[in-house]
Amino acid sequence: MKSHPFRLSAGLFFACCLFSGLFAEEAAEEPAGPAEPPYKVGDLLQEGGYEVALDDGLAMNFRMVDDQIRLYFLDEDKKVIEPLYTSGSVRFADIKSKRNFYPIQALPEDLGLGSEVRVPAPHRSFTILTFDTGNPDAPKQYSFRYLPSMNPAPLEDAGESAAESGDSNSMY
Repeated sequence: MKSHPFRLSAGLFFACCLFSGLFAEEAAEEPAGPAEPPYKVGDLLQEGGYEVALDDGLAMNFRMVDDQIRLYFLDEDKKVIEPLYTSGSVRFADIKSKRNFYPIQALPEDLGLGSEVRVPAPHRSFTILTFDTGNPDAPKQYSFRYLPSMNPAPLEDAGESAAESGDSNSMY
């Protein structure tokens, strides 16, 4: 018995529709990409910054955005959570300028800590974060080397890599 070409075409069309629906459902389940500031609880950060591992799988992400300090706390899935501290300070130990100490506090329109004071570029320094723990004899401190290549790309240039922008990982 010979099959009619219309039946075969209709069958293929139906199968394609069925499978495309399954793939559409899978695509809908993929996690959303990085959010844009200001961030909310559960948002993924844009790539960049320096990540410091904390206890229980948590982390904090230090970054310079538009020459301003920004610090976000992350859960084990790298999503933004409420800050673990309400205030602290940042000291750039190897910057020889009039100012190398910046207080940080909760940001009024963003979920994180930061300073509204501009930090002159280049953002290349040995960085010390200090947080008040309630015990004046035992503040919590973290230190690391921050480099200009760690700055997040501006949102309009997010696709450009550090190599394309001429930024390097050189420490000096």
